[in-house]
Amino acid sequence: MIRFQIGDQVRVGGLAASDWNGASGVIVKIFEREADDGQSTQECAVQFPTDRRWFLAKHLIRSTPQKAVRFFRSEVLERWRDMSPEDVAVLNGDRDDLIALLQERCGFCLKRARMEVDSFLSDLHQRTGLARDVLVR
Repeated sequence: MIRFQIGDQVRVGGLAASDWNGASGVIVKIFEREADDGQSTQECAVQFPTDRRWFLAKHLIRSTPQKAVRFFRSEVLERWRDMSPEDVAVLNGDRDDLIALLQERCGFCLKRARMEVDSFLSDLHQRTGLARDVLVR
């Protein structure tokens, strides 16, 4: 299950009957609710240009700004040097898309592709987090 954080850019999805379906905004508040079965559910307040609404996390899709998509693609090219810019042009920062690309392009089995991507994303998040910390100081 995707865990959201304040500041994440999201798009509303899976609510076909809602006027908010497809709308994009930024998460500004999060409420964690624990169910009887011990599972945790997030409810997120999403700030849109003209309004703020609450949604269950399952109805939100993390969206990635174009600058971050370009950065993500360049990092993929740096990590897997046998790929070309045309190979990574289909990527939008999504974990599952990168897994599928590694399976198709590099011939990785699903388990290896998942491990490689998780390691890559962990490194990427750590490095970008450190860079953010330095910029804030």
